[in-house]
Amino acid sequence: ELAKRAIRWAGLLGVEWVVFHPGTLPFGEDESEIEEVRRRNVEGFRELCAEAEKHGVGIAVENTSDGNVPGRRAFGSTPTELAWLINELGYERVGVCWDTGHANLQRLDQYRSIKFLGRLLVATHIADNDGSGDQHLLPYEGNVKWDDVLRALREIGYKGLFNLEVGGAVHKIPLPIRKAKIRYAFELLDYMLGNRKG
Repeated sequence: ELAKRAIRWAGLLGVEWVVFHPGTLPFGEDESEIEEVRRRNVEGFRELCAEAEKHGVGIAVENTSDGNVPGRRAFGSTPTELAWLINELGYERVGVCWDTGHANLQRLDQYRSIKFLGRLLVATHIADNDGSGDQHLLPYEGNVKWDDVLRALREIGYKGLFNLEVGGAVHKIPLPIRKAKIRYAFELLDYMLGNRKG
């Protein structure tokens, strides 16, 4: 019900895409567990897509990560699973939100992943980390290969939003200095989008 309420509010506010994580359960190699997770995601997202259609809102499914837990697999942590889910849903206004931090935790080749998703990519969560946790750092503060990410986004003709998800980069900074860090974040984003030459 909370997700449906968020969709209704998004429609009222003119928000184009609402982002949701896929549901997951820890599963191993048992095919029946994997199928159950897939089935639940298709069922749940079909319900959300139907609600979103009523309110003129699109649904973006965010890539997940396993959080570096040995033996655990999170559904939606690979581009192939995301593409499968989007195609299975069959709705026009459903796509992928690419979280660069989650992809880095999964040790994915982000260039190849973004190219594979192509037109399915409708939103981004832009964040960095050092691969040890989802730290939500500013770009270039961790080890995400930003040249690869930006090149892939340019090559697929991505025109959506660049949503900085970087609370970890500012929440420990003393309040009087936060504005300077936020200004820096805007300048960095401007540079990344090619509006400034370095």
